[in-house]
Amino acid sequence: MLAGLLLWSAVADADIRFNLKDKAPPEIKIRVGSGGNNTSTVSFTLDPGQLGNGTPIASSSGPIRIQLEIRSTAANPLACTLTVDSLSDPLKNTASSTTIPFSEISWTADEELIPSGIFQETMDQYIIDSQSLTNNPTFRVRDRLTFSYANSSMIEAGSYEGGVVYTWAAP
Repeated sequence: MLAGLLLWSAVADADIRFNLKDKAPPEIKIRVGSGGNNTSTVSFTLDPGQLGNGTPIASSSGPIRIQLEIRSTAANPLACTLTVDSLSDPLKNTASSTTIPFSEISWTADEELIPSGIFQETMDQYIIDSQSLTNNPTFRVRDRLTFSYANSSMIEAGSYEGGVVYTWAAP
C-alpha cells in the first residue's frame, strides 16, 4: 500500500493600481430658493397700524436658501464673486408708480457663511468672494437668508413687486 500526501500550493500576486483622472471641466453653480426655473418669493404683510412706525417686519414667507459651488483644481483654482442687483427691478406698487427703495430690505444669514446685509440699490453690490469662504478649490456653501422690511416711512397702500438678481461669477 502506498500512502502519500500531496500538498499543492499556488500563490499569485497581482497589483492593482488606481488612477483617478478628473476629466470634468471646472464649473461654478448658484442656487437660490428651490432652484430650477422657479423664482422664490419673499412676502411681507403689514397691518395699517404698523405702517412707518420704524419697527422692522420679518418676511412672512420664511427663509430662502442660497447655495454656491465651485469645482476646480488646485493648479487652476477659480476665484468667484457673489454680487446682487437690487436696482434693475425696483419694488413698485402694482396699481401706481410708487416705489419702495430696496434699501428698506435687509437679510440675516442663518449660518453667517454668507454675510448678513442690506440691499444698496446698485447693479453689482458685492456680497462675498470665494477666497473669503475657503482656500479649497472645490467646495459648496449653503446658507438660509431671512429678509426684513425696515418699515421706516409711510407708503401708499397696495401690493409692491420687484426683484433682485444674485450673480456668482468667475472673471
